[in-house]
Amino acid sequence: MLGQLVRMLKYSLCTTLLLFVLTPAVLLYGFQVAWHESPLARIAVTPAADGVLVRYYDAEGAEYAAQTHGTHWRITMRQLLWDDWLLVLGLRPMLHIQSLEVENGQQSLVVMNDRRSAFFEWAWRELETVEYLPGVRSVYGIDLYRPLIEGEYVLLMKGSGPVLSPVTAL
Repeated sequence: MLGQLVRMLKYSLCTTLLLFVLTPAVLLYGFQVAWHESPLARIAVTPAADGVLVRYYDAEGAEYAAQTHGTHWRITMRQLLWDDWLLVLGLRPMLHIQSLEVENGQQSLVVMNDRRSAFFEWAWRELETVEYLPGVRSVYGIDLYRPLIEGEYVLLMKGSGPVLSPVTAL
C-alpha cells in the first residue's frame, strides 16, 4: 500500500514537472527565438564624385562595392519557413541573400550576386514538384526596395522574416 502511494507520488511529481516547468521553458525559448534579431548584412550609400557609392557588407565582413547612378536599390532573397511546431522548438527561418542591385529605370547594376545555395535550390525545385515537404511550410522569394539616397542600413533576420532598418533607428 505504501509502495503504491510512493509510486503514484513519483509519477505525479514527474507529470507536474513536465507540465509546469518544461513546457513553459520550451515555449519561452520559442518566443525568444521568434523575437530575436540577427544581423545579416549592412548596406551603406554615400555620395561619390560621379553618382553614389553603394557598399554591401555580408555577415562575415566581406565587402562588395560599386559606384553608379540610379533611382533605388533592391535586395533579392529566398526564405524557407518551417512549420510552426519547429519554430516553437527554436528552428529559425532560413534566409539566403541572392543579390543587391541598383536600378535606374532602364538597366540594373549588380553590386553583389550569390546564387550558390544548393539547399535552397533543392527545396525550391522540390516544392515545385511535390505538394508537401515534411517540416517546411514554404520557400519563397523576397525583394526589399529602398530609394538611392545617402544612408546606412542593416538587414536583420527576425522570427517573422527579414527587416531592413536604418542604422540610426537601432
